[in-house]
Parts: sequence; C-alpha cells; structure tokens
Amino acid sequence: MQHPVDPSRFPHPGVKLWERGVRLTLLTTLCSLFTIAGPQLASAETVLEKIDRTGTVTAGTNKNTLPFAFQDEQGQFQGYSIEMLKQIQAQLSKKLGKEIELKLIALTPNDRIPKLIAGEVDIVCDASSYTWERDKDIDFSVSYGLTGTRLLIKKGEKAWEPEMLLVLTDSGVSQE
Repeated sequence: MQHPVDPSRFPHPGVKLWERGVRLTLLTTLCSLFTIAGPQLASAETVLEKIDRTGTVTAGTNKNTLPFAFQDEQGQFQGYSIEMLKQIQAQLSKKLGKEIELKLIALTPNDRIPKLIAGEVDIVCDASSYTWERDKDIDFSVSYGLTGTRLLIKKGEKAWEPEMLLVLTDSGVSQE
C-alpha cells in the first residue's frame, strides 16, 4: 500500500512516515475534532455540524515549522501537517457525503489554543506539545511526530554549571 504522503516532497531528510500511525492519527484527530465543542453549551452547534453546514473545515497551522508546516515561495502551505489536514478533509468529505473545503489559517504558537477555544479554527495541526495545562482546555490526538529540544555545546567545553548556561526561550512554547 502506498504512503498517503510522498516523503520526497519534504526538504527535511529525517521525516519518516508510518502508514499505520497516520491512519491511527487521522482517526484520533477526527474523534478529537468532533468533541472540541465541549466548552460550548450543550445545545450549541458541534464542530462537525458547523463543518457540515458551511462546507468548510478551518484549520490552523504554523507557517514556519519545517517539515510540519511552512509556506513556500508562492505563499502556499506545504508540509506534513498540511498533508494530514488534506487527509482529514478527504475523510470529512466522505463522512458528510459532500465536498468539504480546507481553509488554512497561519497561527502563531500563542494564537493556536485561544483561536481553537474561541471557535475561530475548527482544528489545529502543527507541532504542538501535550501539557497537563493545555489538556484542561483542548483535546489532543495521538502524536504523529517526535521532536525535542536539545542543548548543543562545542565538544570539550564544560558548560554544565547553571551560571555558565544562557537559556533562550520562545514565549508560549512548552520547551521553556
């Protein structure tokens, strides 16, 4: 069986795709998508009902996180997360029995959760790390990629004493 994403399209050579994991992630993401409306009133429209009514799934993603999501020279979104969203779009079209449009919105790390909670986007697909605090407000799918933060120092340097380390962080990310 062919992979749903062509790995040669990505500029990052370390991207590995697992077909079984993609299927599981799609299923879990769709299940999460259908339950995101939890904070809203019980009589309010669910995300799936909104998508069915409007014919559009509005997805938030980052535009600068290679290889997950980035904008190419023409300003078009590319990357693994975008391919995942296209698969979700196809599954929604199949489930709802009509063509569903995929509307992509560029989000910053600080915007993604508030815009999801506010209903400005139906789903967020990017390199978002799970935290207990975030889990209070949103649902997560299973992970579909592994990443991490590492400290790099010149070989032979002794920079492990706290006063010798300069730590730079990006506000709003879980690797602080």
